[in-house]
Amino acid sequence: MSSSSDAIVAGTINISGGIIIATGGSEGTGGITPLVKMSITGGLVTATGYAYGIGSNWAGSTNGIIDVISGNAIIITRGIRPALPIGGSMGPAIIINNNNGTMYDSVTLQQNVTFVPSTILTITTDQSITIPSVL
Repeated sequence: MSSSSDAIVAGTINISGGIIIATGGSEGTGGITPLVKMSITGGLVTATGYAYGIGSNWAGSTNGIIDVISGNAIIITRGIRPALPIGGSMGPAIIINNNNGTMYDSVTLQQNVTFVPSTILTITTDQSITIPSVL
């Protein structure tokens, strides 16, 4: 059965740790659609939808802003419609968007995570990933 609705839609969405899996339906819907703003401060967020995992593809739809992604957050998505935060509001975090990953600052993993084999994660020479001995 397919759905044409977003999995999570709210004025303000705050994710602070944990594991979130949000799957939107068809016809342009997203897994997570912030109408006003969204903050992700830690955790593992997997968001998929028809065209975007975060945000919506509906004609004339209003997507809010993402004002912060930090706290060693890991985001795995098919697409992000609101612009990513800039400067001090971004990182440490890993964002995998359509199997292309970008690391923002050095990241310490907070939970086990497995990426699909075709994922490419870019790590610059001044960045590192720390994997604690106990996860």
